[in-house]
Amino acid sequence: ELLNLIYNEIKQKMAFKNSNDLLNKLNQNKKFDKSLYTLNKTDWVTIDSRINNNIDNKVKQIIFSTPLNKFSKITQIDDFKYVIVMPLAQSMTALKDAKKTNLKLLNQEIDQNIDNDILNALLQDMKMDKKSSVNQNFLNSF
Repeated sequence: ELLNLIYNEIKQKMAFKNSNDLLNKLNQNKKFDKSLYTLNKTDWVTIDSRINNNIDNKVKQIIFSTPLNKFSKITQIDDFKYVIVMPLAQSMTALKDAKKTNLKLLNQEIDQNIDNDILNALLQDMKMDKKSSVNQNFLNSF
């Protein structure tokens, strides 16, 4: 167990050192040994699960918290696994129409929710000001 702990600690330090070296080389536009690293590219990423479910949520959080065209900080996502991301501006052509949010439907849904909220508030007010048992029975039916 002690050997495993020492080995894991050394492996962890080496992984971070390699990630740090990579980030320095990327920032300076220097060449690096690509066989030591895993490079993943994607055309489009959303913070939810509509597109690219295969990207880890931790990585998505890093992508969306990093400014465009800048490298992120080195972030550990698993044992011995660090990530560096560089989000780029995305073209709308990469997003298929079926995956886009329909703004007209969204606006209608919001309007309908507001209308329902107003009606419910009016009914609540009417229930508070009930004048007769007929009105109360009518209002209680809602």
